[in-house]
Amino acid sequence: MITKRMQQPDSSFDSLVPLSSWSSPFRLKDENDVKVVKAVLEELAKEAPAKGLGGFSERFGRAGLKNVFNGWITAHSYTPVRPDSLETLMGEDYLGKLQQATGIGDSGDLQERLARVLPQVIHYLTPIGEIPSNRLLAHNIHSLLVQLP
Repeated sequence: MITKRMQQPDSSFDSLVPLSSWSSPFRLKDENDVKVVKAVLEELAKEAPAKGLGGFSERFGRAGLKNVFNGWITAHSYTPVRPDSLETLMGEDYLGKLQQATGIGDSGDLQERLARVLPQVIHYLTPIGEIPSNRLLAHNIHSLLVQLP
């Protein structure tokens, strides 16, 4: 399936990517990857009205990974972070929330999946190569969540 990123600043995610198959645009391996994507989106939805992607951007900046995060937004770069760095980067509380939401008991497995899908999620939430307004981000997150299996 070929997808094309639209260059319209106010485009909604609904018109951005055909989601006939959820795993297609996200290169997900299995149902647990879908659970991780859903949990990340739900956590982002809680932050979107106040912080947008600013919270993630700050975390990556503090860890010296601002260029990696920016690459997910501005380029077609899906450079993952090291799974073993996610606890420091995202915080134990955040990973605990994801672990509870996904039901993935093995923290190493969760971190490996998160390292793989997080770049894809951030990239698809930033369709024009920049961080959207908090309002548009919230809309894009909601549009994805309602399409999840």
